[in-house]
Amino acid sequence: MDRDRVARNRAETHLRRIAEAELREASGPGRQPRPSGGQRAGQVAQVLRAVDAIDQVTVDALLADLELALTVRRPAEQPSLASGSGRRRMAGSVSGSGAVSYSGFASGASSGATSHSVSASVIVGPSMPSGAAPSVVQEPPAPVGNRVLPVGLMIPVAADDTSGELYLMAYAQSAGGALFSMHARIHEQPSPGATRVPGHPPGMQLLSNLTATDEAGVSYALSFSGGGSNGEWSGQLGLFPDPPPGIRWLDLTAPGGSVTRVSLDSTPPPACTVTESRLSVGEQLLHRMAVQLLVRRPAGRLDDVVEALILADVLSPLSPVPGQLAALCDQLGYEHGIPPAPGSELPEEWRSVLDHRGTPGTGPGFAALAAAFPELDGSTLTLLGLHSNRDETILHIRVTGRWEPTDHYLTTLPLLLWLRDDSGGWHAVGGSGGWSTSGDEINARMSVVPPLPHSATLEVIATGLSAQAQLTMPLHWGKHRSGGGPDVV
Repeated sequence: MDRDRVARNRAETHLRRIAEAELREASGPGRQPRPSGGQRAGQVAQVLRAVDAIDQVTVDALLADLELALTVRRPAEQPSLASGSGRRRMAGSVSGSGAVSYSGFASGASSGATSHSVSASVIVGPSMPSGAAPSVVQEPPAPVGNRVLPVGLMIPVAADDTSGELYLMAYAQSAGGALFSMHARIHEQPSPGATRVPGHPPGMQLLSNLTATDEAGVSYALSFSGGGSNGEWSGQLGLFPDPPPGIRWLDLTAPGGSVTRVSLDSTPPPACTVTESRLSVGEQLLHRMAVQLLVRRPAGRLDDVVEALILADVLSPLSPVPGQLAALCDQLGYEHGIPPAPGSELPEEWRSVLDHRGTPGTGPGFAALAAAFPELDGSTLTLLGLHSNRDETILHIRVTGRWEPTDHYLTTLPLLLWLRDDSGGWHAVGGSGGWSTSGDEINARMSVVPPLPHSATLEVIATGLSAQAQLTMPLHWGKHRSGGGPDVV
């Protein structure tokens, strides 16, 4: 009998049992269905979809039936929070911190890009154990026509009663278009009696009216896509129309007429070490959940997740990872339901982040980080800069290929991602800064936990199911400041 089909049947049966258990709990004597009913089934469905152990049609049908059954048992005044909880979807919202998203072209230009600013985390996980002998050493082969290079330029901008600093970190050009990854600090001093334009957040007057001209005299409109709050903005500046592939420089013109030349000279890419990945599909998912535990409190029962992965035949019952996850939960004080496994030692990455959670950041700054990983499992990851803001560090990335971000806490990058600074400290990466999409490309801003020190070098490790790729590159940090001329890092 087909082993894969047997595993898929077991996975579907397990999901149905979870749904039936929730329905029985809601239907007991004197009980009323909770508004959050269906969360256990939704979580298990998300897990099984993440490891491709069940198809989306089956998930949608089962969860729709569960929602209908819960609805007829739920008082009319109680809204449902479970609808679609296991379905993959694009989601964007105003952040709980007051952050908002913005996307638009200056001068009436248009684009198919969409922008999202979300408050939910996007979770990634750890690499295979460090120290393994590399099987291949190569430079990351960027797809034909793709280009990525560091910029590292601070540009003062000012117009009327608004001023600030624009930090360009990297330039990327691909089939999805050309862009600068950026961070901006904008300050407004409205004139007495001035009325703010509705729906026009502080700083948009500057970021929405940037233009550029290349060495051939061709003009471009720059479109901001990203999010922010309290005068702090981060995201991308897309160029329209697409520049030619070999463009050498751009003269960027800000509102008020100031012009700054941005050099786009190519730089050699860092060497890339590729090794074999040692984590199974199920173990990778549990590692992602470990990062979730380190970043924010879990939103579901972890024993359901482990059981579902074992039944789907993507996690060995003898794997040490469930025991490690249980030990991590115990140290964090989280309930988990996973059977104890005495002697489970936490991986080095988990211990490092656990020991340094809550470490304060090193203050504002930005780094011109730009590099492309080789393709892993059908996805290509490109690094597009770092910026630190107050007590957090944000990593800007572009993912081409397989990734469908949602607002579910089990959402994963297609590749596992970890950072290690030059003192040996590990840093988990979780999402809180939002994303924008263009075709099959997604530009995302990811939180780094704990905040990254302004170290001289950075090791970045991305792991797929088949292989792990590692880049080590120097970092040149520029400090946030006001006034003066352009600041190059």
